[in-house]
Amino acid sequence: MTPRDELDVVFLGHDVTRTGAPLMLLYFLRWLREHTDLRFEVVVVDGGPLEADFAAVAPTTVVNEMPPDRLEAWAAKAGLRRLADRLGRRRVERVLDGLGAVPLVYCNSSSSVRILPRLGPRRDDQVVVTHVHEMEGGFRSMGDEIIETLTARTDEWVAASDLVRQLIIDRFGVDPARVVRHYEFIDVDAMVATPPDAAAVAAVREECGIPEGAAVVGAVGVTQWRKGPDLFVMLAQLLHRRPGGRDVHFVWLGADPDTPETIALRRDVERAGLTDRVHLVPPVVAPARWFAMFDVFVLTSREDPFPLVCLESSLLGTPIVCFDNTGMAEFAGDGEHGFMVDYLDVEAMADRVMGLLDDDEARRAVGERAARRVREAFDVDA
Repeated sequence: MTPRDELDVVFLGHDVTRTGAPLMLLYFLRWLREHTDLRFEVVVVDGGPLEADFAAVAPTTVVNEMPPDRLEAWAAKAGLRRLADRLGRRRVERVLDGLGAVPLVYCNSSSSVRILPRLGPRRDDQVVVTHVHEMEGGFRSMGDEIIETLTARTDEWVAASDLVRQLIIDRFGVDPARVVRHYEFIDVDAMVATPPDAAAVAAVREECGIPEGAAVVGAVGVTQWRKGPDLFVMLAQLLHRRPGGRDVHFVWLGADPDTPETIALRRDVERAGLTDRVHLVPPVVAPARWFAMFDVFVLTSREDPFPLVCLESSLLGTPIVCFDNTGMAEFAGDGEHGFMVDYLDVEAMADRVMGLLDDDEARRAVGERAARRVREAFDVDA
């Protein structure tokens, strides 16, 4: 481990789950480790399934955010006072001690700035960069203390899309010269290293009970309100009711079966009479075979800065359809690399999806342009 006074950068994150911001940071850190001599560590608020992946790249500290009084109360109830002392904030503070002297702190999300006050005394020339992946709904859920730290401590801003950049300027009154837009990116080589074969795709179709020849409309993400899973069900209902159309199935990948949101969503699917058409699939470690099954990818999000799943889908040549209020509209354009429709206009989305399903040549052409664009401009190497 590099001595604290010799570190170049400390990266802060909110967690290490298989979601956009942590995944993009992981791609970034791997690239830095391979191509630079930078000395860095990682500190995250909460853990997750990617913790070992991060630790393989750099020393990674997971901060236990449970307040000491709650931690001690929980431990006392469980008869684990020694564990409380071991996991308590005093131990974490010892781990973080000295990171305040690192010349550059890179916050990989707005909410990760909550760690800043815990890094110890800040050196006078330290620069804090915050990479913003959030939109208005995310800011509203953070609380005043985090917002105050965000605006007071951030020296330079990186926005995930033009939409997010303008939000930062308007909401916080930040000088536009301090806000750089840098689109999200993926590791193209890792995605295409082991492309899914026909047998793997056929297996997931069979798992869902989707007959051969049926079209598949896909979506990926958690089933939170912001992601619009209810709008996905509405889209499925509209397309299912259309007379004379293709046999279409709908797959939402990433639906944790135990969350209240997924349980409620499943009830909506049942009440709409779409149980045999809408398939709610839990998160998977290797999603490429699912992506390859999709004929069209829909982004039904009410808010989304620039989701990586759309880049991953586009890389496989699957065209996307999104609302015009998301950062992904900046990638899609209007038929160049995908399609956008007016915000919450589910009927217009249904029209666009059906048009793509009915026109194999147009769907293939858009998908090929999108895949080429991802390789050229949205790979970590670029």
